Amino acid sequence: MNNIIPQIAVKSGLSPKFNFHKNLSSKCFVGIDVSHIPYMNNNEYSIKHTSGSVSCIFDDYGFLYFQDYGNTENGEKIINKDIKKSIMYKDENTINMVLNSIITTYLNKTNNIPINMVIHRDGFMRDTELELIHNYFNNYSKINKKEIKYTVVSIFKHIDKKIYLWSNGQAKTSPIKAYINSDKNEAYMITSKPFGQDKVSNPFKVKIMYTNDQYNIVNACKDIYYLSFPVHMKGMVKLRLPMTIHYSDESSTNRNRDYMENNVVYNKLLCP
Repeated sequence: MNNIIPQIAVKSGLSPKFNFHKNLSSKCFVGIDVSHIPYMNNNEYSIKHTSGSVSCIFDDYGFLYFQDYGNTENGEKIINKDIKKSIMYKDENTINMVLNSIITTYLNKTNNIPINMVIHRDGFMRDTELELIHNYFNNYSKINKKEIKYTVVSIFKHIDKKIYLWSNGQAKTSPIKAYINSDKNEAYMITSKPFGQDKVSNPFKVKIMYTNDQYNIVNACKDIYYLSFPVHMKGMVKLRLPMTIHYSDESSTNRNRDYMENNVVYNKLLCP
C-alpha cells in the first residue's frame, strides 16, 4: 500500500515535495532517451525509434513537477526535422519541444525563467543533438534578451566494468560511491547496494559533454545521487539511475509500444 498510493498520486498530477531541493545545482532537469524496437514492415525487418523525455521541475518550495514528452525519431539521433528549419520554428524537433515546454512551465510556476538547466542524455549525446541544444539556447537569448546557462551530461548505464575494493587480501564489492576523474570531466558511479552478499556493484558512467555554467563533475554526481531517491513513486525503494533517465527510458519504451501517445506533452508522470 505504501507503494501504490504515491504512484496513484503522481499519475493524477499531484506534486510531491522534496526536502533536498536546495542541495541540487539546478531547478530544471531534463532526461532524454531513445527506444528502438524491431518489427516487420511489408515482410521486411525494420526498427522503430521513439524518443521519451521526462523533465523534473522544482519550484522555490521544493515541490516537484513532471513533464513527459516523446515522438518518433529518424534513428537513434533525437532529430526528426531539418536542423536549419528547427532554428526558426521552435516546435519542429523533439529537443526544442522539450526545452520550450519546461521553460514555459517553470515560468508559470515561479514567474521567472530558470537560471540554469541540466540535461541528462541516456547514452551518447550526438553532435547533431548538441547543435540543436546550442541553437535553441542561442535563439532564446537573442529573442528574449535573457540567458539560460545549461549543461549536457551523458549517462552510460550499461558499461563493461565492475568495481571492487581490495580489503584484507580479498576483493569486495564497492559501496555507494563516485569514482571521479576531474581532468576528463567524467566519473563512475555506484548509487545502490547490490542484492545479496555475492553480488557485484554495477557502476554506470557519467560524462559532462558541454557546459557554459559553473558546473563540474562533482556537481553532476551529487545531482544524480539525489535524483535517484524518488520515494514518492516507489515507496522506500531507491533507483539505480536518476529519475530523469529511469523514467525517460520507460517513457520512450511505452511510446514505442504504442502505450502512450506521441507528440503530446503530459504535465504529469504516466509511468512511475
